[in-house]
Amino acid sequence: MDTERKITVRVIERLKSEYAGQPELEAYFWEYEPMLNYKAFQDQIPATSEFDLVICILWSRLGTPLKAPDGRVYAAGTEYEVESAKQSFAERGRPGLMIYWNKTAPRFPAIPREERDKLYRQFDALVDFLDRNSKDIDTGFVKGAVMSYRDLGEF
Repeated sequence: MDTERKITVRVIERLKSEYAGQPELEAYFWEYEPMLNYKAFQDQIPATSEFDLVICILWSRLGTPLKAPDGRVYAAGTEYEVESAKQSFAERGRPGLMIYWNKTAPRFPAIPREERDKLYRQFDALVDFLDRNSKDIDTGFVKGAVMSYRDLGEF
């Protein structure tokens, strides 16, 4: 995932120079921001509703459970950010939301069963999350695009 994020930074930088003088394009990567210890990560990250475009890149796990600033409990920060972006889009027409899923087979290390089972549960949670955000449960029809890729060239 780190490579995809680096590619995304390069694409954004290229677009910034290509469209210089146009409305400013500015990327936000929370992991590059200084985070204070007295607050949870999500409390220090701007809401997805504040952005024009949210790009979500996923691979083998959904993330860590989260009690969000809105007080609700989410399976992960990713779920909160996507749901918040969708709600904002429905209300205000922004942000755009793009979800990318790296479908390369996850590499689960040779670790004790309990830890390995936790990784598999994370993967199952990710697949369920992607299904909820891309398919109508009753009909099976596509309701939202999730772009998948198997290598960096496809990404």
